[in-house]
Amino acid sequence: MQQTLSASIYGNVQGVSFRAYVQKFARNLKLTGFVENKKNGSVKVVAIGKEEDLKKLLEVLHTGPLFAKVVDVVYDFGDENGNFDTFEVKRNGNYFVDQFNAYFWFVKNFFKYETKKRHSRN
Repeated sequence: MQQTLSASIYGNVQGVSFRAYVQKFARNLKLTGFVENKKNGSVKVVAIGKEEDLKKLLEVLHTGPLFAKVVDVVYDFGDENGNFDTFEVKRNGNYFVDQFNAYFWFVKNFFKYETKKRHSRN
């Protein structure tokens, strides 16, 4: 039976190829749905597929690509409620606006998490 995974990923997750990373993994699992950057700096994922494949995707969401710093993943499983042909990256505006916003959040969160790391070492 098909299920839906809805997840919000927080941390340094924009401007680090997080969406492309998730898309590639989801497509390899034959999942459908989408991944998109949100205005608050998080990433949203909606994926539809077999429960065991959604759980594999969820593991990937907790780590992300090389330069990502995942702080929290808030998720929910539910019954299938969407009609997607494939797994897509949703863009906010045109390509350049979308990329600018992603890099803005990357820089903002990079310094935010680096500052916290420095303070936690003392």
